[in-house]
Amino acid sequence: MESGGSEMLEAEYGDFAIPRAEWVPDFDVTLCISTEGFPKTQKVKKSMTEEQQEQVRQANEEIRNQRQARVDEIATKIAKFKRDFIGAPIRRALLQMQANEAVTPAEIAYRRDEKYWITSSEKGSASFYISFNFLNEQ
Repeated sequence: MESGGSEMLEAEYGDFAIPRAEWVPDFDVTLCISTEGFPKTQKVKKSMTEEQQEQVRQANEEIRNQRQARVDEIATKIAKFKRDFIGAPIRRALLQMQANEAVTPAEIAYRRDEKYWITSSEKGSASFYISFNFLNEQ
């Protein structure tokens, strides 16, 4: 979290953030997806005229389409979480370079035998150590 993860969470996933005290114990991050803000459909009542019923049905169809679009947007965002979180140190370094600030060095253990480093320099660089354990990976 100290290598840019917190900033990435705030910038990219702020809509899903909850107070740290509410995070699930033993997890590094907990996000919350709420459907409270989703638009609600109306009930078609028997007391309505046919014209009113049709208007409600059309409005409900539009609401369903809006909800589906929002669901797709949220699903796409959450599907990219690991990519964004692993890349947070690189994002931080790029933002620091863009602001003409010194790049904060970082070492990120990506997997058991794989790491990458963000080194402090004017150009900024990322160095990767990758272990190829299988012949088809080489």
